Amino acid sequence: MSALARPLAALAAAERDDPIAELERLEDCRRLLTLGARPCIAAHAAKVPIGRAVRLYRSLFGRRAPRGMLPCSSEWYFQTRRRRIEASCFAAIHLRLRPLDARLSRARLLIASWSAYARGRDGPLISVDRAWFLLRLMDAGEILVVRCGSCAARQAVLRGEPLPVIRCALCGEGE
Repeated sequence: MSALARPLAALAAAERDDPIAELERLEDCRRLLTLGARPCIAAHAAKVPIGRAVRLYRSLFGRRAPRGMLPCSSEWYFQTRRRRIEASCFAAIHLRLRPLDARLSRARLLIASWSAYARGRDGPLISVDRAWFLLRLMDAGEILVVRCGSCAARQAVLRGEPLPVIRCALCGEGE
């Protein structure tokens, strides 16, 4: 083990053993589950074991967790104009909230971003699971957020897609 890896491993072990940090992660997991996240997404975002997230889901809702495929396609966000606008809206909210409090865990930032996105909407188009996947794509550089040349709104675009030089989906150009 390298000299740099030892302190990092000790810090990770100390964080795992800290009961307050563990309770905070479980609370983050609970909040994500109540917002509609699947247990595996909530477990990954809150950094808790998946078995605990599944048991927490069962205790919260009294039933087994839903099964099926998780979001896995970056193209989903761009298949319709409305999806592109909603993805752009969520991404812009997330990017606006991210620098405000650097102490927020990734799970709490996801909760805050999605809650702000969903507020005032009658059934938001992007679920917590899809929001989590969108953030992962943004972190990986697969989805970029650029400013529209016409209205200066932030717009999500796929990497390699021609950038909206003149007008974005909000301005009315497109599908």
